Amino acid sequence: MISKDTINSPFFHHILRVGFGSLSAQLLTVITLPLLTRLYMPSAYAGWALLMSVVLVVASVATLRYELAIVLPATHEEAANVMAGCVGISCVIALLASAFISLGGTWLLGESFYDELHSWLWSIPLLIVCIGIYQAVNAWCTRTQEFKWYSLSQVALPFMTIGCQILAALWGMNTSSGLILGTLLGQFFAALLLLALIYSRYGNLILGAVSGPKIRETLVKYKAYPQYMTPYTLVGTIRERLVYFLFATYGERSSLGFYNISSRVVNIPNSLVSSAVRPVFFQHAASTDFRLLEVPVLKALRLLAACVIPFWIIFLFHAEALFALFFGEPWREAGLYAIILSVPAVPLLLSNWLDRAFDALGRQRLAFAMEFVFSVLSVIALAFGVLFFKSVLIAVCLQAGVLTVYYSYWLVALFHVARFRRGGLLKLLMTIAVLSTLSAAIAGTIRSIAPALVSLAISSVVFSALVLAYLLRQWKTHNRSNGGTLA
Repeated sequence: MISKDTINSPFFHHILRVGFGSLSAQLLTVITLPLLTRLYMPSAYAGWALLMSVVLVVASVATLRYELAIVLPATHEEAANVMAGCVGISCVIALLASAFISLGGTWLLGESFYDELHSWLWSIPLLIVCIGIYQAVNAWCTRTQEFKWYSLSQVALPFMTIGCQILAALWGMNTSSGLILGTLLGQFFAALLLLALIYSRYGNLILGAVSGPKIRETLVKYKAYPQYMTPYTLVGTIRERLVYFLFATYGERSSLGFYNISSRVVNIPNSLVSSAVRPVFFQHAASTDFRLLEVPVLKALRLLAACVIPFWIIFLFHAEALFALFFGEPWREAGLYAIILSVPAVPLLLSNWLDRAFDALGRQRLAFAMEFVFSVLSVIALAFGVLFFKSVLIAVCLQAGVLTVYYSYWLVALFHVARFRRGGLLKLLMTIAVLSTLSAAIAGTIRSIAPALVSLAISSVVFSALVLAYLLRQWKTHNRSNGGTLA
């Protein structure tokens, strides 16, 4: 049970602090995205998404995942050497990527996009270095519980990126170039801001502790991360980004833009929850017996399900109308992609904030095995859809099915490894099933008797009232029991 003392504990205090930054960042993205989609057409997003796919595949392992080890050392001096190693590795990875891209840029981007993007190839290594530094310094903030700075970085990155993209469009760069330039400037200034903040408080400690021999020693000590987490992350990122390269080769340019926007929109709730809870959860999971977190984890999962499922059902009924309303009529078709992508997004939303649990349990090899197997199946599904059905849309549907199974199985595997009670997971599944059925019945009934936008408004009000009533009921129960449950 979660007591009042637990609610007032640093764990929940840090979640609220990081959550505030994450919420602010997501709200900024949501508020400005309708403006950006009116300044940039789907074809502009297509080129930007393809270039960023190249960047993110490499940047996901720019530090060889050593940034995860920054939280673990007993002393700040040892952690500082891990962080310095992350920065150095990022620079080396960026140089290797630059050499590879200069040789295989045409093959990587495809002939239809190469002419548009070749003048921006120089930005790829710079973005990789900035992202690597950003990851490493954020991990230092997690270690030192500087969650105020962590929260600030979450807001600074989208604020600077979106601001530069808007200015670029107003200046006349309303093509993929404006989006790329804004991303580059935003990532650069966000990394620079974090570095300045870290140096202002820990500069003397870090400079006094870091040395070449110590960096090599710590990198050897935590070699499990490049051995297991690097291939795990790389395989997962390729699985996520392969669809962009397939779209660029076999699909229409506008379809790539539709997919990109729908993917970003669908993942906003997931980004909000995981970025708010993950760093705090990982810090606590790494410093305590993981099994002691069973009750809070179960309660958080049920609470998430109760808050998410009803609004997901509304989204299924009104996705295309929502995209046309908020992003402009040219983006209506993106709603169809969003419906497909939202199916695996639900189990991912429930479990993604727990993705460092296998690290805390020392089961990185199992996590990699699952990621590898399902990523291969995902790639096979994509290839089968494109080659057999000659349809990228069908390929996306097949991949979504594989990912839905994967994210669900991942949560089951975590409960097994952590020795959590199966009854708690079964109760969660029953909650999801009941909520989905009731929500679909209510939303469907309202949709059948009212026009699209009117039924959307009514359903939103009804479900908001029901969820709010549920949350208030749980809060009152908690207060009456003087240390009762929160969910």
